[in-house]
Amino acid sequence: MRVKVRYSTGASPPVVLTLPDSLPVSSLLAQIQASGNLPTSNIEIRHSFPPKLLDLATLPPETPLASLPFKLDGDQLTVRSLDPPRSSVSSSSQPSPSQASKPKPKPKPATFSPTTTFPPNESDPPDALLPGRGTVVLRVMEDDNSCLFRALSYVLTNGLTSPTELRQIVTTWIQNDPETYSAAVLGQPVDEYCQWISMESSWGGGIELAILAKFFDIEILAIDVSTLSTMRFNDPRPRFCMLVYSGIHYDALALSPLTEYSLFLQNPDKDSCIFDRGDQGILQAAMELVRKLKQKKYFTDTKRFTLRCGVCGLGLVGEEAARAHARKTGHTEFGEF
Repeated sequence: MRVKVRYSTGASPPVVLTLPDSLPVSSLLAQIQASGNLPTSNIEIRHSFPPKLLDLATLPPETPLASLPFKLDGDQLTVRSLDPPRSSVSSSSQPSPSQASKPKPKPKPATFSPTTTFPPNESDPPDALLPGRGTVVLRVMEDDNSCLFRALSYVLTNGLTSPTELRQIVTTWIQNDPETYSAAVLGQPVDEYCQWISMESSWGGGIELAILAKFFDIEILAIDVSTLSTMRFNDPRPRFCMLVYSGIHYDALALSPLTEYSLFLQNPDKDSCIFDRGDQGILQAAMELVRKLKQKKYFTDTKRFTLRCGVCGLGLVGEEAARAHARKTGHTEFGEF
């Protein structure tokens, strides 16, 4: 499961955690602590919408995340550091005004998620030439929690349908088909899931892709950059469109009739995004583009990506190793290499 953690003070950037269902609550609290360098015994966590208090500390430490009475996958946790508890010394032992006025230095945040943008000298995504037809290009969506819906809006309606409208289509579809989309399938009661996916902070996934593919009567192909595998939704249909999935983000694939880089980059209005079934040429060009993305590490592999500690220079592999190093040493500066 994936969870995004935000810190209400803004001192630490959002961190995406990829967690096994069997992970105990105590380990989640430890990861939240490492991400923001915060004491787990003195934080407030809220989740869902409207934000609800999530008091994980009251649960048995060994409770697996899959046993929580709500859907954590795709949720956003907002973490607030509370004032430190008062010292046990008497009230007469107060700091002097000069001492009280000195602000405490804030710890630097731990950022473990690799970037999904290109280096400055290669700021634009690669492309793949399709002879006689143009160029297959990646149209990068805004890096927010609605990237899946933005990408689908781009390929299906030329951006005319808002993410909010697509979320509404999903909730209506689920409510009209409770047998298919039961609580067992959704992982939580239908009404709660519909409320959750309606939130701008909630990420879409396979359920939403399957529903929107049926609603628009089209096959949706989601190509995974990390594995080069293709997930197909509503197969087979006479027409299909394509998305690129980079671990925690979706972008759109399009065919531009232009072949000059500066021209197709500046003219997305000329894109074609829907193709006839059996169009092997577009599929081959799309895979060529995705292979280039993989070579450029345009994906988030939270298990195997390589990091170097900015304090001691130690090389690390994977998010868990980085977090363990941070807990052991207090080092919180990491960069991908």
